[in-house]
Amino acid sequence: MNLLEELRERVLRMRSRAKQASREAKHRLFVHLFNFRRSFVFRGHAYRYYYHWYNSTSNTERSVELPIFFKKVHDCRQGRVLEIGNVLSHYSSSVKHDILDKYETMRGVINMDVLDFKPTYKYDLIVSISTLEHVGWDENPRQSGLGVVALQHLRVTSLNSGGKAMLP
Repeated sequence: MNLLEELRERVLRMRSRAKQASREAKHRLFVHLFNFRRSFVFRGHAYRYYYHWYNSTSNTERSVELPIFFKKVHDCRQGRVLEIGNVLSHYSSSVKHDILDKYETMRGVINMDVLDFKPTYKYDLIVSISTLEHVGWDENPRQSGLGVVALQHLRVTSLNSGGKAMLP
């Protein structure tokens, strides 16, 4: 890589970091100004709405889904957890679990179709946020109904007896 290319790469990285820092600062200001510390109750447990700059959770169902899923994953920290579709790690780096995602290439993500997944051990908790409904739908040609097939496949091949699968 010549000097000009190296400088261009550095500038692009700096711009990317500056944009992210700006988004995070705007988010903190938004939360502070509007005091978004409200809570909701789900199945008898109180949760705080989850606000995060990534995907503007304050405008979507993520503000409700994420606190519920984070608690379930945290409660299962002594067991094995599998997430279908890489969602949770975009909002917190403290969540430690296996992630299966066919398309997203990140370190630690198992890149495989859920229907081909056959783990060497079974999981105590399987979570999926807005992912299983896309199984088969993003293929060419589209194959509807594979989300249900994927769920049955996971129950048989990947879930411990007594384990739980959780999807919104």
